[in-house]
Amino acid sequence: MTNKIYQKCLIFTFASAALFSCSSDTSDEETFDENSPEYHMARITEMDDSLNTLVDRSMTEPGFVVDKLVYHEAINRNLAFFQSFPSHEFAQRALENACSQYLEIGLEELGVQWIDTLLTHFPSHPNKAGYLEIQKSIFDNFDTYDPEKIQLYCEKMLALGDELPAEKRAAITFRLQHIDKNFEELIMLREELSAME
Repeated sequence: MTNKIYQKCLIFTFASAALFSCSSDTSDEETFDENSPEYHMARITEMDDSLNTLVDRSMTEPGFVVDKLVYHEAINRNLAFFQSFPSHEFAQRALENACSQYLEIGLEELGVQWIDTLLTHFPSHPNKAGYLEIQKSIFDNFDTYDPEKIQLYCEKMLALGDELPAEKRAAITFRLQHIDKNFEELIMLREELSAME
């Protein structure tokens, strides 16, 4: 349960950052060639502004829920940009948006797949450790426990070397040493070890 809450906090942080970093004051009067990056970026901004408005409303209006179709449209626009213009400077942002939006609506498997694509296409991503931690946490729950995936993402995090703080490195090493335990069993083990100190 604790890991699920932590995972939700991570996802919310990334999703919020992606959503709010994309909004801009692009004029509605501007017109672009439909095959240009600018045209697709304007469509993404338009969708993100609408999504931000709906998310704000859902936080202040009890009972209001953002329709998942809105998220899917935003995802489709971002992925279309990345697939059409993978070398463009906005491609990384578009892919980050799509990953965050998949996670936001609970499509974690698709989110993980596109995070893999993000980190493959942008191997020097400045928040690589954060994305790897999201991936690990998705597979490190009581109901989604997958030791092979946990090991994969833990090892990728350790491979970051000094980019990873010593405390985080120790926690990941401990997790790998007890890969046979699911998250709840790991918490119990930590409590037992703490009691013995």
